Amino acid sequence: MPPEAETRVELASSLSMAFMMMLERLTPKERAAYLLHDIFDLTYGEVAETLDISESGGRKLVSRARASVSQTKTRHATPEPRQEEFLTAFQSAVETGELGALAQMLAQDARLSTDGGGKVAAIRDPILGRDAICDFVSRKLRRYWAELDWTRADLNGAHGVLIQADGQTSSVVSATFDEAGFVQEILIMRNPEKLRNLNPVQVH
Repeated sequence: MPPEAETRVELASSLSMAFMMMLERLTPKERAAYLLHDIFDLTYGEVAETLDISESGGRKLVSRARASVSQTKTRHATPEPRQEEFLTAFQSAVETGELGALAQMLAQDARLSTDGGGKVAAIRDPILGRDAICDFVSRKLRRYWAELDWTRADLNGAHGVLIQADGQTSSVVSATFDEAGFVQEILIMRNPEKLRNLNPVQVH
């Protein structure tokens, strides 16, 4: 991808983490074309020039990206108390091994995704289903995260939590919810470059 496109795409750090994770499901060129056109208001001609493709190719990339994003993005605002309820249940499950409150908040077809960017350890494929997520939390996350520091944070408008050791953030957790208020996806960001770009504001 040309340097100019890379620079513009980095501006996506101002978006919510949930939206950023959603963008990860696009191909690199789909993601760049979508951001350049729909987020940064470049014309199709400018998108094509930036990505060194034809204008018709740029239109197709944006169209495919829109279709993918529209299938997964959250179409409503989740009340702050519900977000906090999830974070409390998730932290309790990791620290104590008690999974009841967390399980009650998860949609049956919920998924857990991580992004390590190839730089730190992360699961390769999303974990699908309530039971599988609870098993992962009890067997894996509890082993590594139970003794770490948890700090609530405002991630560009969405509530999340910073997982920290010695003041250094190693992971950021947030979630998306369905219309009934159940957790549809747990998002764990571990990519050091994206953690740096997120610039979360801590909730006091």
